[in-house]
Amino acid sequence: MNLFDKQDFEILLKRIKNFSETSEKQWGTLTHAQMLAHCTEVLKISQHDYKKQFLIGKLFGKRFLKSILNEEHKIKKNIKSSKKLFVENPQSFKEEKEASMSIFQKFFDKGEKFYDGRLHPIFGHLTSQQWNDITYKHLHHHLAQFSS
Repeated sequence: MNLFDKQDFEILLKRIKNFSETSEKQWGTLTHAQMLAHCTEVLKISQHDYKKQFLIGKLFGKRFLKSILNEEHKIKKNIKSSKKLFVENPQSFKEEKEASMSIFQKFFDKGEKFYDGRLHPIFGHLTSQQWNDITYKHLHHHLAQFSS
């Protein structure tokens, strides 16, 4: 899936649009609104202009990235992530959904060239293909978490 391709982007955007408060949760403790808020926080990473890589990323980032980008790799259910990427008290479901769609649209609008060589605070400098792949895998994981 190439999120920089309009057709592929629209397919994933449609999954977000179709996500509802009645979508059945398959695993985890996040509410529907918390999941959307979390996805928005993760997408914000792609828009932030980081000047340097975090120490944990310098130590382990490339190893984590290699594992995530492995074609057979699926993000494990109930995996822990930075608490900074989770929102305990999100806005309303509707507001969180709008925020997620908005930042996902910004991801697409920036275009492939914007991401080529862009610094991720954990994984280091990534190609646009790597940004595409980690973004898709993360969004797909959480939409599947809620049968969407």
